Amino acid sequence: MRLNSLLKASTALWIIGGILTAVAIAESLVSSQDRALYEAAEAGDVREITALLKSGASINAVMAGDGSALIGAARQGHLEAVRLLLDHRADPNLPVSGDGNALIQASAKGHF
Repeated sequence: MRLNSLLKASTALWIIGGILTAVAIAESLVSSQDRALYEAAEAGDVREITALLKSGASINAVMAGDGSALIGAARQGHLEAVRLLLDHRADPNLPVSGDGNALIQASAKGHF
């Protein structure tokens, strides 16, 4: 019985370690431009979003745990930033881990 409990705990720790490693790898693959785009969108900074898109930031890059730039803008209720990102073909269906997409995020914060 004790061995079975140890095996279950060991397996759970192994799975958690794998998940944390995957998140760390995903976060390291996001460029500094992509992170800056997410932060500008979350702040509603349309000028900065425009500049970052012109310089090659990825419109649909996903920040681990935060989602895409569109999700960041929608979550904060920045309508002009949302429109700009959609005009540049941001994917409104990209999910946030376990929390839905941009529309669900905006709605949950009362921005619908």
